[in-house]
Amino acid sequence: MLQEKALGVIPALFSLLADGIFAGLKILTIPAVLDIILL
Repeated sequence: MLQEKALGVIPALFSLLADGIFAGLKILTIPAVLDIILL
């Protein structure tokens, strides 16, 4: 039972981590793109 739960949780954690990374990249890249456009 514990192994099945762990196997279900791991992909969910990876997807959350990926979402967080993409969100962070978007937040970091938007100001950089604006700087490039404004310069």
